[in-house]
Amino acid sequence: AVRFEGATGIGSHIANCSIHNGWGWAFHATASSNIKVEGTIMFKFIAFGAVATSVSNFTMDGNIVAHTTERDIDSQNFARGMIAICSRPEENKCSGLKITNNIAAGGAYAGFVMPASNCGDDSKYRDNVAHSIDGYKGGVGAVIFPDPSEPA
Repeated sequence: AVRFEGATGIGSHIANCSIHNGWGWAFHATASSNIKVEGTIMFKFIAFGAVATSVSNFTMDGNIVAHTTERDIDSQNFARGMIAICSRPEENKCSGLKITNNIAAGGAYAGFVMPASNCGDDSKYRDNVAHSIDGYKGGVGAVIFPDPSEPA
C-alpha cells in the first residue's frame, strides 16, 4: 500500500493514518533514510504489516499493526513478522532505528522480527506489545537475531 524506495531526502513522515485491506504488505521502506511512521493503523494484510530494509534514521512509534495472514504459497524463506525490521536475508544493514510503543496483534508467525540491540540500550526498541500471534507450530512475540551492522 505505501512504499518508500530510495527516499533519502530531508525526511518523510506518515502520521495518524489508517491503511487497510490489501493483498500485499501495508508498508515497506527500503534503501531510505529519515522515515518516521507514527500513530498509524495497518489492518488486514498478507505476510507482513510493516517492513523496513536497508534503512537509516527510521522511526516507528505508536502504531498498531493488526490481522496479517500467511500466503497460501510463499517463496519468502525468511522470518515473517507483522513488524519486520531489517530482517530480509540480502545485504541489509540498518542504523538509527527507533521502534517504540507499537502493537502487533492477530498475526501469523511473529509480532516483531528485528536485529538485537546492545545490552542496556533501550533507545532502539521499547514498550512494544505483541499478542494473539499464531502460526505453523505456534507463533512468537518476537524473533531477535544478531545485528549485521554490529560485528560480533
